[in-house]
Amino acid sequence: VPRNATDASHPERAADLATQLAEIVVRDLGKTLAPNPVLIVSELPKTKSGKVMRRVVRAVLASDPNMGDLSGLDNPSAIELLKTVVARSH
Repeated sequence: VPRNATDASHPERAADLATQLAEIVVRDLGKTLAPNPVLIVSELPKTKSGKVMRRVVRAVLASDPNMGDLSGLDNPSAIELLKTVVARSH
């Protein structure tokens, strides 16, 4: 979940937000669709046109080193940030 840097850098705020988001999903969509875990980051990898590069997010979450073509990536630092957050969650 992309969030401003203030929430992402404070673990207690991030944990509260993650809990709230999970509860909303359970309430609106049902328990079987409850996200686990919910990771809070300040930015997601995006293309130059602003689209989230979901395949890169999936690759990071799966610890897959092959992320494919990254030439359209606008913010490479978001990948390292995401890797750090994923590593902390395990």
